[in-house]
Amino acid sequence: MDFGKVMEINPNLTPEHQAKRRLVYGSTAAPAIMGLNPYRGKRAVYDFMTTGKEVEANNRMIIGSLQESSTLAIHGALWKRKIWTPGMRMLEGSDIIATSVDALSGELDADEPDRCVEAKNVHFGSRDEWGENGTSIAPLHYVAQCQWHCGVWGMDQCDLVAMIGGEISVHPIKASPQLFGKMVEYVERFHRDYVLAGVRPELDGTRASSDEQRTHEWKVDDFITGDAHAEELMMGLLSVSEEIKALEYKEEAYRNLLKDQIKDHSGMRCAMGTITWKPRRGSSSVDWRNLAESFNPTAEQYTQYTKTTQPSRPFVARKAKS
Repeated sequence: MDFGKVMEINPNLTPEHQAKRRLVYGSTAAPAIMGLNPYRGKRAVYDFMTTGKEVEANNRMIIGSLQESSTLAIHGALWKRKIWTPGMRMLEGSDIIATSVDALSGELDADEPDRCVEAKNVHFGSRDEWGENGTSIAPLHYVAQCQWHCGVWGMDQCDLVAMIGGEISVHPIKASPQLFGKMVEYVERFHRDYVLAGVRPELDGTRASSDEQRTHEWKVDDFITGDAHAEELMMGLLSVSEEIKALEYKEEAYRNLLKDQIKDHSGMRCAMGTITWKPRRGSSSVDWRNLAESFNPTAEQYTQYTKTTQPSRPFVARKAKS
């Protein structure tokens, strides 16, 4: 009996491929090292290169990879492009610079591809970070990824294909050999000054650093007295907090001035963008707690319907009283 073709798992998710990634710097590592990626920074890259912390593929990676495969197929069909899916490629003359591009593409009758392709499945809430179809407006760390692909493959363009809310758009990123050269210098310096030297980078403002602090099992005891470096950090935090408050005040002022411009209209269009200011109907909600207590629940029922939360450790910084 013919059961059809066995579906192949994306080779980028295999343990063998993940182990290879640990030995080289790819398109996601470079933007993180340069401070362009809000999710990963130098410290996360260092941990991966030295410990293989991310080697095992999780469910999010598997789902994302499968979605990207379908995005590539849709792109090839709608834009009438032939799609190649190559493996990892090393930069000629380097033993640490590489890339695993999502795909290469070319004309339907072409024997060779003429550009790289990077596929992204974008959360609908992040749609404002992307420009219209055909423009090169996209999140900076994705644009940097495309530059990395082009540099390693020697291509003149990378099509950044985004699936946003069921709609697909293509954002052509033109290669810049000068920029790629600077990126390579940055990565090689990081490899020398941190990985080879065994120096773990400091924590930063990326999600990876925040997760590291959140998930660490600290033994909490008494207060300590900060040293000179701690005083410097505290001064920086308080200074930024004051700047944020000032900017929030300024933002609210702009909002109020624009509302005064709109007045009784539903919104306003400007060259820089659009504003909507429409009335919403009121809503009602049920006070479930008081409703339940009106039926005099038993202690067992309280226990049955009680939800517990994980322990937390709030971080609160207050300015010293003068």
